[in-house]
Amino acid sequence: MKMGRSEVRGAASMPVTIQSRANPRIYEAARIENISSGGARLRTHQPWPVKERVVMQAPAGDYSVFAEVVYCQKLQDLQYAIGLKPDAQVFPSEPRWPD
Repeated sequence: MKMGRSEVRGAASMPVTIQSRANPRIYEAARIENISSGGARLRTHQPWPVKERVVMQAPAGDYSVFAEVVYCQKLQDLQYAIGLKPDAQVFPSEPRWPD
């Protein structure tokens, strides 16, 4: 039996802002590494606690998603990779982001 993701994640490189819903003063600029209808992987400069409820927003502010941090992985270059699971299925399977 083959294990792994149930769907393919599309590569993406889009700047976003991630902000804590519990404490809006906690936020940072991040970059989406890949995305699917089930979630996204972001690269950040600070660790984010698992189960943290966040808002991810596009730079122009015209796209935002409420999500939960499902993992936080320390990377070798003093950055972190975090996984976000949206509150609802809102990420497109083939993302088309505004230019």
